Amino acid sequence: MGFSGGALNVIGEFAGNMRIHHIVPAADDSFTFEIESVGILCFTPSADGSRALISLKRMSTNPDTDDLKRFMTLSRWDAYF
Repeated sequence: MGFSGGALNVIGEFAGNMRIHHIVPAADDSFTFEIESVGILCFTPSADGSRALISLKRMSTNPDTDDLKRFMTLSRWDAYF
């Protein structure tokens, strides 16, 4: 189903703020960013198109995620572990 136009604009602005000027979705319509200080951040549309699934993979050398969790709550996220 993919992301809505508005969601694509937000992802594009996010990439632009990181100085990434050309983004291409993967085959599953997700967008993945490798961020040196954070890890691998991926935005994936839900199957029904009603949500954006955000996943973060990072090295276990920095296990403290409290600041990141507080940041993510600003978007009313549902944590799934």
